[in-house]
Amino acid sequence: LTCTEETFAIKAGAQRVAAELGLVLVMPDTSPREPALPGDRDADVCIVGAGRLYHAVVPVLGGMETHRMMPISLTFDHRAATGGEAARFLKAMIDDLQRSR
Repeated sequence: LTCTEETFAIKAGAQRVAAELGLVLVMPDTSPREPALPGDRDADVCIVGAGRLYHAVVPVLGGMETHRMMPISLTFDHRAATGGEAARFLKAMIDDLQRSR
């Protein structure tokens, strides 16, 4: 089974599921290229996905509180970054998002 950015949405039913969940579907072109193509950037190292912001009741120190929540997913190229670097990047991004309240 070969999946491209075009067939992924069709074969996986991703467009239908994203529409049902109210999500934005981003399918970057990650196919390998010659490095000297005009206008081409350096290789992408990671893809960040974010879901819809919602409120959830969570347990905190024996009580319950309402917190704003947003699912976040990070996919990265292990040839370009270590798991520790990816975790630090994700933490910095989350810290920045929390400051922007």
